[in-house]
Amino acid sequence: MSALTITLNREQKLYVMHHQNKSFSCLGFDVVANRIDAMHDFFTTKQNMVLPAKPVRKGTMKAYNFYNLLVDLARGLYKEKGIKTPTELSAQLNGLEGKHVEVVDCYGETRRFYVGRSTGFIPCHLEISNHNSSGGGAVTGTPFKRVTVIGAK
Repeated sequence: MSALTITLNREQKLYVMHHQNKSFSCLGFDVVANRIDAMHDFFTTKQNMVLPAKPVRKGTMKAYNFYNLLVDLARGLYKEKGIKTPTELSAQLNGLEGKHVEVVDCYGETRRFYVGRSTGFIPCHLEISNHNSSGGGAVTGTPFKRVTVIGAK
């Protein structure tokens, strides 16, 4: 087995990454499709790049490989020009970094967290559990039905 083997779990609509150390991680077909759409739009409209057409069918290895191509383009854009690809930031949270918010997510769940922002070449907003935490997981459940600022750090 190579360092990483990808299989498709069509029943659960997941790309399953099998790592050499026998661990695995998953990425949903819909997540990959949404990221392809956002990155393709960013590169073609904001960076004026000419790209191949997006794969028509989601949940295929062709789509996953295209997603990886776009990630490689984002990495190269950052290395060459210092430009980050902001496609995983939530427009609803832009400008709220450091603020304490209450959100009702797309599933109807209510959560409170401080808004953070990752530092990678494809940054994302982070859910920071309390004001003295040093990090947190990526924001989930977007688009939000409601975002209310309830305080600041």
